Amino acid sequence: MKKSYLYLFLLTFIGINIYAQSPTAEEMSPFCAGGNTLTFTNTTGEGNANPGSAQNYGCLSTTPNPAWFYMQVGQSGTLNFFISQVDNNGQGIDVDFIAWGPFSGPPPIFGPSNLNSNTQVGCSYSANATESFSIPGAQSGQYYVVLLTNYSDDPGQISLTQTNIGQNGAGTTNCDIVCPLTLGGDFELCPGSSATITASIEDATSYQWTNGNGVIQGQTGPSLVVTGPGTYTVIVNKPGCVANASASVTVTEPESIDIGAPDDLSVCAVGPGPYTYNLSENADAILNGLDPDFFALSYHTSQNDANEGVPTIPSTYQSNGGQTVFVRVEDFTTGCFATTSFQLLTNPGPTANQPLMMPGCDDDDDGLATFNLLEQNADILLGQNAADYIITYHTTFADADDNGPSIGTPQAYQSGDRTVYVRVTSVSDVDCYATTSFALEVTTLPDDVTSPTPIEICDDVEGDGQAQFDLTPAINEITAQEPGMTLTITLHANQADADSGASPLSLPSYTTNETQNQTVYFRVIEAGSTNEDCYTTVALSLTVNQKPEIPAIADFELCDQNNSPDGIEEFDLTVKNDEITGNDTTLTVSYYLSQANASAPVPTGAIANPSTHTNTASPNQQTIYVRVDSPEGCFSTSSFNLIVNPLPLVTQGLVYNSCEISPGQAEFNLSTRNAEISQSAAGVTVTYFETLLAAQDGTTGAITATPYVSGPRTVYARVENTATQCYEIAELQLDPTEFPQLGTATPLEVCDNDGNAAQLIGTFNLTPAINEILNGETNLTATVHTSLANANLGTAPQSQTAFTNTTSGTQTVFVRVELTGSNPVCFQVETIALTVNPNPVIAPIANFELCDDNNAGDGIEQFDLTVKNDEITANNPALTVTYYLNQADASAPVPTGAIANPANHSNTASPNEQTIWTRVQDANGCYAVRSFLLVVKPLPAIATAQAQLFACEETPGEGEFNLSDADAQIIQNPNYVIRYYTSQLAANGGGNDNITQNPYSSANRTLFVRVDDPQTGCTIYTTLELEVLPAPIAPAQTPLEECDFNNDGVAAFNLDAVIAQITAQLGNVTVTVHETIEDAQFDENPITNTASYTNVTGFTNNGIQTVFILVQSAQTECFDIVELDLIVRPVPEATTPAPYQLCDDDEDGIAIFDLSTKQAEILGALNPA
Repeated sequence: MKKSYLYLFLLTFIGINIYAQSPTAEEMSPFCAGGNTLTFTNTTGEGNANPGSAQNYGCLSTTPNPAWFYMQVGQSGTLNFFISQVDNNGQGIDVDFIAWGPFSGPPPIFGPSNLNSNTQVGCSYSANATESFSIPGAQSGQYYVVLLTNYSDDPGQISLTQTNIGQNGAGTTNCDIVCPLTLGGDFELCPGSSATITASIEDATSYQWTNGNGVIQGQTGPSLVVTGPGTYTVIVNKPGCVANASASVTVTEPESIDIGAPDDLSVCAVGPGPYTYNLSENADAILNGLDPDFFALSYHTSQNDANEGVPTIPSTYQSNGGQTVFVRVEDFTTGCFATTSFQLLTNPGPTANQPLMMPGCDDDDDGLATFNLLEQNADILLGQNAADYIITYHTTFADADDNGPSIGTPQAYQSGDRTVYVRVTSVSDVDCYATTSFALEVTTLPDDVTSPTPIEICDDVEGDGQAQFDLTPAINEITAQEPGMTLTITLHANQADADSGASPLSLPSYTTNETQNQTVYFRVIEAGSTNEDCYTTVALSLTVNQKPEIPAIADFELCDQNNSPDGIEEFDLTVKNDEITGNDTTLTVSYYLSQANASAPVPTGAIANPSTHTNTASPNQQTIYVRVDSPEGCFSTSSFNLIVNPLPLVTQGLVYNSCEISPGQAEFNLSTRNAEISQSAAGVTVTYFETLLAAQDGTTGAITATPYVSGPRTVYARVENTATQCYEIAELQLDPTEFPQLGTATPLEVCDNDGNAAQLIGTFNLTPAINEILNGETNLTATVHTSLANANLGTAPQSQTAFTNTTSGTQTVFVRVELTGSNPVCFQVETIALTVNPNPVIAPIANFELCDDNNAGDGIEQFDLTVKNDEITANNPALTVTYYLNQADASAPVPTGAIANPANHSNTASPNEQTIWTRVQDANGCYAVRSFLLVVKPLPAIATAQAQLFACEETPGEGEFNLSDADAQIIQNPNYVIRYYTSQLAANGGGNDNITQNPYSSANRTLFVRVDDPQTGCTIYTTLELEVLPAPIAPAQTPLEECDFNNDGVAAFNLDAVIAQITAQLGNVTVTVHETIEDAQFDENPITNTASYTNVTGFTNNGIQTVFILVQSAQTECFDIVELDLIVRPVPEATTPAPYQLCDDDEDGIAIFDLSTKQAEILGALNPA
């Protein structure tokens, strides 16, 4: 039989993942508690641990299926461990352990000298599936050994966890013993180079590399190539090793080697290569101040050789040029290096190309010119790099060849005709040169030439845009200024062409396309000169004087005012001068009767007195020719017509009659006489004036009023031709016709015919209003019209005795009153205002409903009809409301039979529902009629019998009542709302203070019930009686305890004593015991063997089973349930001691045994206290 004791701890599950285990001490496995749980497949079918592996196994009576482990303390402190074992279904199974330590190592650690009772630090042989133990004060570096066993031999998993990681005073275990992880020591990495770091754990399931920037993407292998400084960390996961194990290495970079930039080396390529270069010329520049004792400098033919350091080339080096030399500077201390490069160049022997002759210009007749010899540089080099050479100019070949004295200011060298010698020398090698020469030639400048006299002409053909000049006088004038020199003269359109000699123009006859002035330019150069730059230019001003421009001249028109219609008038031709000259006072204007006289070079026959010219020779129309002369002697001609326009024809002596609008005044529409006065002529306007002078002036005083109101008078009509502005004046006599004085009609009002408020229509008798307008006059005739236009025209007359308005609501009708016998017909129009008043509008009236509270069931209540007044009138106090029992009384023009006392009307004549008619009338006597119902609503139907509820006593004097059980007693309609209150006043109020607890705890009492019908809004009241029934209240029970002598978790209990005690204490009860609360509640499956009840293991937890006692009243249906705990106590189990043997020193068969020495062995883990 197994023991049932163990060490108990509060556990926080933290541990490691290790999956390997060893059944032998010699092959014990390392473990650590790095943060996860050590879980491994338990051992099965292995038998007990080797007895020789330990002096004894402490509390473990058996050691089946062993798993051996060792651990090393990392950080000093207390270590708490939790052990558990489950089968493959996850159900807990028995696990046992023993632990020894501390040891200095190294593992494996086993054998009696190491594993014995003196080194034991923890042991448990309980039947539980979980165990725990603690190692207080563990010291860093010490080792401990743990043996775990599988007592049941069932396959599954065992887990070992350190539970106090991170807590105050907690120690740690060294995970390096499981799978040591390292990346090697920190190191330096030269710039531009790389190194490989490798994790010491191989074949892991995952590798993750990080640096200062986080995870290095794509790097998931055991090695990492690094190319720069930083701290690199690897995180490794491998079955049997520490989860997320990590190691780091720091890579630093030494200071960079600061080398300088070398210059390219060049030699003059004289003769065939190779050429000798001194590479060490760049040494100082490359080292840039570095100490050559600590830095080695070498030369190479490729970058790869420089990187590798071999092979090298000597500092005195032969090359054909065009080659790159690579330099390596290596730090003796760090082994790091830097590289650079430079070029080996060749300067080919210069070529001195012979340039063309260089011309010069003698501008002061001294035979000398100033030359910029440097202008020849480009032709001498012809594409060679000017930076590679020095060009000097000399007066002798010897100086050029010997690099002797040179011309000091070649950019401004003054000389006559001569030869100049040139030396081209390499910048890098003074002995590398070439020579050539060129001539200087001096040409004389014709500098005495000045601009010739300007030339002016008139435009030969007016408007063609061209004029032809003979430039011979100007050419002769230029030639005469240089009598001792033969000149070449060309003509150009602009200064730029003259300077360059481009685009010469024809000479001596030059045609210009300029319409005004133009400047042309002569280029003058010594004949036969090769120096095109030795020239003089002069300007010549050419002027083309244009003929005067005469615009199109408007014809000169006058009206035939004098002796009309003879077609002859006197014209002042000089008024056309400004029009003809455009107000140019420099021009002279003259007039002629023929084109020939006007166009003659010396004109004759001009009109002697143009300001008083009469067209007698040609009545109605005559042509005049005009000549315009400019101050320059140029002239132009044109012509225009003299036209005499006839006057309009008019009718004189007309009389215009019109009806008076007031005494002596009438309205005259003068425009109606236009056709008669103008004889219907086309193209004329007729304007009226009050005076003859205003009509003759025609600019102000025109009569504009329409109509024109006036008494008797004469007005003057000006008839004007719109094309010629010629006019004639006719007189028109105005004569008003007298009209009688009319009266004003009183507005008429009626009510709407059909009650359609959207279309107010009524019928009017207009005769009284018309009589008011006629004002007693008998010589007048009246007609009615719906528009002013119809009234003015006398069309569409309307009925005067039964007129129906055509515009809703209000309308104005027009009365035309004619004066009998008048010609033209005289009439006036007066108006009558008509108004159709709307009938009051009654919106649909809600039914008037009351609950049948008075004498319930008779369907009769008292109604105050006046409370509907505001609803019916929409709160309009100007309306009068009366009530009737039938529609006929309400709708009569003079209503009768109104309800005498509407504030206290009883529907006795029509119980439950009655129709009431209401009449609403306004101040205008217009009215409307509408009906509504009086409705008496029934009260909710409830039971007539008194409602009662019963409840069993839960606490002394009180029971719990389910009020919803009373709903069915009181109401049958599920749509009713039922509420319970503690007072009638509260029920009447219907507030939220109703009883909401359900069940409701109470002693005997009366509740007040309110029942509402949501459909009708009616309410009825009743009461509910609550009665508490006496019930048994069982006392709490003391647990029953029994010893488990075979420690199988089962014992027999006598329940009869408990039953008897409850029965005796309460009386009149029936007591039964049940294994579940459900059985007790439903009085099912009572325990029958109450005298010797054996607890059920399925209901037993930690040695305790709870049973449920049902206590029922013998007098009512009330009952109570009380719990009873049955406790199974395991008995201590002694360990069978080893045989106690003593030597029989005196051979008498008797020895003294101290049996107390076996006490500890017998008690084992039992507490001797």
